[in-house]
Amino acid sequence: LDLYLIIDGKDVVENEDMIQYPEIWEVIHSKLADYGFILRYPNKENTGGISYSSHLFRYVGKTYAHNMRALDMNFDRYMEYLSAH
Repeated sequence: LDLYLIIDGKDVVENEDMIQYPEIWEVIHSKLADYGFILRYPNKENTGGISYSSHLFRYVGKTYAHNMRALDMNFDRYMEYLSAH
């Protein structure tokens, strides 16, 4: 899922512009797992050559989303974790 913002009637679609609204993304990010989504490319690390994007989400289901958040793992690390257990 690729989300964008509308601020004061203006579409904010470029990543460089979107990161100027951290307080909005903080609220959105805090609620993602409750709806089964994760932040696809968190700022913790560069995953697959793609750097942090505040607006790219992936649906994984509530259980997996909550587990990843609890373990503080991104999608790729969590898949490695699952395959090892």
